[in-house]
Amino acid sequence: MTSLNYARRLSVFYATLFLIYGFHLPYFPVWLRARGLDVETISWVLAAPLFLRIFINPLIARNADRTGSYKSFIFFLGMMTLSSTVLLSQLRDAWLIVTISMVLTISFTAIMPLTETITISGLRTLKLDYGRMRLWGSASFILASFIGGSFIDNFGQESVIWLLLVAAAFTVASATLLPTTRSPSRQRNSMLSKHLSNQSHKSSANSVLYNPSKPQGFKPDNSLTSKLFILFLFCAGVSQASHATYYAFGTIHWLDLGISPVWVGILWAVGVIAEITLFMYSRAISAYLGPAYLMILGALGGLVRWVAMAFDPPLAALIPLQILHGLTYGATHLGAIHFISQAIPENKTATAQAFYGGVGNGIAMALATLVSGWLFAKYASFAYLAMAFLSLVAFLAGVQILRIWQGKKQDSMSNR
Repeated sequence: MTSLNYARRLSVFYATLFLIYGFHLPYFPVWLRARGLDVETISWVLAAPLFLRIFINPLIARNADRTGSYKSFIFFLGMMTLSSTVLLSQLRDAWLIVTISMVLTISFTAIMPLTETITISGLRTLKLDYGRMRLWGSASFILASFIGGSFIDNFGQESVIWLLLVAAAFTVASATLLPTTRSPSRQRNSMLSKHLSNQSHKSSANSVLYNPSKPQGFKPDNSLTSKLFILFLFCAGVSQASHATYYAFGTIHWLDLGISPVWVGILWAVGVIAEITLFMYSRAISAYLGPAYLMILGALGGLVRWVAMAFDPPLAALIPLQILHGLTYGATHLGAIHFISQAIPENKTATAQAFYGGVGNGIAMALATLVSGWLFAKYASFAYLAMAFLSLVAFLAGVQILRIWQGKKQDSMSNR
């Protein structure tokens, strides 16, 4: 497959997958409230799948790495997403809504690490531009933000579930067009694969956190290697978790303040446009700054953004604050992707992605979402001050990464 064809197929899939994110992230909490759920219950609906991902995503990624069938796993998860959306559209019982909502979230969020694995394979073998492909997902999110706000304005908050259903159907269809790749561990390094099969009782966490110095035998590395990866998970996870109040209750709060659904959609779109702008120039920016500086910039942007959001700024001020999303999410995510590409051995990429999404991003985001639900119910927008504190912590962790990492792969560093 040519690099152009590979990139086009991934771009199409990113576009359809992010339709789901574009309807779910800003508007699903609004739909849940329309179905009668209170703020604290909504926070549990959004947080519980993040906890479950800690166990589910590594399991999926480990089997995908072993079989190399990333495309098949993505298609199956897409079907689960579509089925759970159909079920939700017919439910009225609160506890059934809570249960199926969690299945929906687990299903479509588990797709992303596998998609990024296919993307990273293209980065390594075909020298593709990650940002150019990923920006189509961001563009799709913008479209969904506009459509979602318009539908709520014209057809009410219940219309959100039908938009999600259409997006899920498009995602399933586009999954059939994804490039077929094979896990690096199945293509080469037969000695390593044989040893892995004989040591199946060892957890995938040890495989990433403690890398072998030689193929003949695995020995846990208790030096810089494991510390670096844990520090990376902490930095990226906490920085992304600082978005918890915004993701869970940003739309609800803006609507309660009297901002129209159309303007809510515009505000979400402004943030993602800033993200797209960063992704458009991601190759040059990443090469110039490097992963650590990108994550540091993301944390600094969060510190400014969340402190300002705590005091209910006027609509005119919300626009530049939303532009900071290009740093708070975009720079952090770019830094994380390039860290995994540069620091993690190829045959552990999917597992590293799963830990980034499940352990680093999952635990921190889940805890922050639960705290946000409690804080938002009591203090409304002042819940953003807790998010500013998370950004400060992520900044300090990013500075520590910059101090100890020289940009080499963990397996090569373990020989030092």
